[in-house]
Amino acid sequence: MKMNKRKIKLREKISFSFPAVALFALSLLLDKTGGITACFISAALHELGHLFAMEISGYPAEKIKIRIFGGEIIKKNQISKPLSKELFIIYGGIISNLLFAFTFGGLYYFLNNDFLKLLCFTNLGLGFFNLMPACTLDGGVGLEILLSNFFGADFAAKAINVLTVLLIIPIFTLGFIVLFNSPYNFSLLFIGIYLTMSLFISGKNKSEKFST
Repeated sequence: MKMNKRKIKLREKISFSFPAVALFALSLLLDKTGGITACFISAALHELGHLFAMEISGYPAEKIKIRIFGGEIIKKNQISKPLSKELFIIYGGIISNLLFAFTFGGLYYFLNNDFLKLLCFTNLGLGFFNLMPACTLDGGVGLEILLSNFFGADFAAKAINVLTVLLIIPIFTLGFIVLFNSPYNFSLLFIGIYLTMSLFISGKNKSEKFST
């Protein structure tokens, strides 16, 4: 009975947006290379990393939202946490991606399966991408909390915005260079657009919300 109750509670915590479900289903049908599917799996492992970090830190999540561009793990009630635990929760997704990257890399070495290789690189890429000190990314959220402790919230928010802009400029520059030399390669430009949009996203409860 207790196990069934836990399963019901977990189902109530997790919600999936229709676009996320539709895109995942479509990717399974049309994704011949497995790249999109690998990205979905890596994003899920990222969110599970945050969730696991919250559970073992003693601050379980109250709601989990899975959306088309990642997910959010939200706590309705703001509870003051030790800085070390707060940073562990924020970087939990990155830690998860890096650990799974090495795991899939090891499995690929022994099994020589191309999809395992793809999972290794997508987890590695997602982990390092989220390390960037930019708005909405885990690296930016963690750095903002550290700066807030020493210099105050206003200074921290402005510093992260400046760092985001400083990242956007070279990413867009490199993106156009790559696009010019390799037509249809929009990867860096998409990253630049994502970071630009992050500047306009309200940072409500950043320490409780994680995006991929």
